[in-house]
Amino acid sequence: MLNGDITLEELLNEPIIRKLMQRDGVSDGDILRLADQVRRRSRRHAPPLRGIAAAARSQPFHAGL
Repeated sequence: MLNGDITLEELLNEPIIRKLMQRDGVSDGDILRLADQVRRRSRRHAPPLRGIAAAARSQPFHAGL
């Protein structure tokens, strides 16, 4: 079992996630494309960030957010 923040890539490597994805016919690429779409859309509609929030945006995506 994982504790704390994990990356999307780490989450996608979890055995239970792999089984669910296989059952549902979903690939890593499908999930990564969806995450990228969400990231782009949220940036387009969000007000400009300043300070700590701007710095946090430059960090890798974490599934635990």
